[in-house]
Amino acid sequence: LSLIEEFSSALKDEFKSYLPDLLPRILDSICYPIETGSAEVPTKVLQTLEGFGTQLSDYIHMVLPAVVRIFETISTAVYIRRLAINTMERLCRKLNFSDYASRIIHPLARVLNEGGELTVTVMDCLCALAYQLGSEYCAFIPMIAKVVARHRISHARYAVIEKKLSAHEPLLPEDIGESQTIMSTPVDAEPTTVERIKVNQLNLKKVWDASHKSTKADWNEWLRKFSVELLRESPSPALRSCKNLAQQYHPLARELFNASFYSCWDELYDAN
Repeated sequence: LSLIEEFSSALKDEFKSYLPDLLPRILDSICYPIETGSAEVPTKVLQTLEGFGTQLSDYIHMVLPAVVRIFETISTAVYIRRLAINTMERLCRKLNFSDYASRIIHPLARVLNEGGELTVTVMDCLCALAYQLGSEYCAFIPMIAKVVARHRISHARYAVIEKKLSAHEPLLPEDIGESQTIMSTPVDAEPTTVERIKVNQLNLKKVWDASHKSTKADWNEWLRKFSVELLRESPSPALRSCKNLAQQYHPLARELFNASFYSCWDELYDAN
């Protein structure tokens, strides 16, 4: 999953073409009852889905049921349920959920009706959804109001949003609060600075030495080792993360040869 995230971040929109094959396999890993499995898997899956961001725009119908199932299942650990709701909240600032509003808000209302420690998390998510949906959210206000009244829930931001929508007033970014504004930064946004990893030129020099190579088998073995070493020494974290897989699956090393070679070339001293 970490490697998939790296590819997603590097390829951006080009990565979308691989999602139809990858998403079913990723989502299958959280289709079992989470209370009987390790929490590490659903945690990583949710983080990966969040990292995909806008790339999921054509696959909301696949992702939504899986995330909802996690936070709606009472037997699931509370912190996993909270993470699923937070994931939904952040995705709704990246994806258009207007066609799926009822499939999100009704399950959230059921969780809210539990009156447990997820109350604030659910209310925060409802604020983000209401901000995206605008006047369309008015249809859900009476239902949520009943639950809020039943459990005497107080949430200042939601109260402001509910009041404005009921009065047909436009919502402002400030209405979803400072923390929401900070979190609205895209998860997969480019960092302003990327720390480059230094290339060990001595290791590369040892491997690129082509002396005593004469047969076809010699050159094939030399290319295999050189391709993997380029990935190992690449200053790009994304390319470096591929080295272990490339050692086991050489076609990947060949496929990434040009990119890894170019990334190392700029780091070489003139003498080399």
